[in-house]
Amino acid sequence: MALELGMNRRNFASENGLGNPLMQESWRRTWWELYVVDGLIAAVSQSTAFQLRDVASDVPLPCEESEYVSSCLPYGYRTLEEYDNALFENEDVTYSSFTYRIDAVRILGKILAVSQRDSFDLQSIDAIDALLVNWSLHLPASKRQPIGKDGQIDEMLFQAHMIVGT
Repeated sequence: MALELGMNRRNFASENGLGNPLMQESWRRTWWELYVVDGLIAAVSQSTAFQLRDVASDVPLPCEESEYVSSCLPYGYRTLEEYDNALFENEDVTYSSFTYRIDAVRILGKILAVSQRDSFDLQSIDAIDALLVNWSLHLPASKRQPIGKDGQIDEMLFQAHMIVGT
């Protein structure tokens, strides 16, 4: 249904957010949560496909939980494409914990795809191993531990670390 509604399109949130930035962020978060849950269900059940894995989406990435809860939303949103290209840029950009969770599920989707093949492909396994290592290595210092200096657990980041298995 989400695809029928076009939730995977960038303009869905603005068209359906009633001009309310918080509602628009809620729509974006809904799309990404559906993506994450679809991947997790596919991993747990291993009898269903990760249907949203290869769906084209230009929906901007979610903001931090604290920004969302306080309704202090940032101006301008980054995309998954910008996230993927961040490794090649000179500036250090920290994305939301939700974004790192999305990326962890993307890696999980690649693991599932390789595990469902009929033949053993060492090159694909090496590529996935590199993705897992790189995910951890490229985390900003503030995202390396899911427990903050204040003792609070960043639940999105905790889930991301659990998905990647680090």
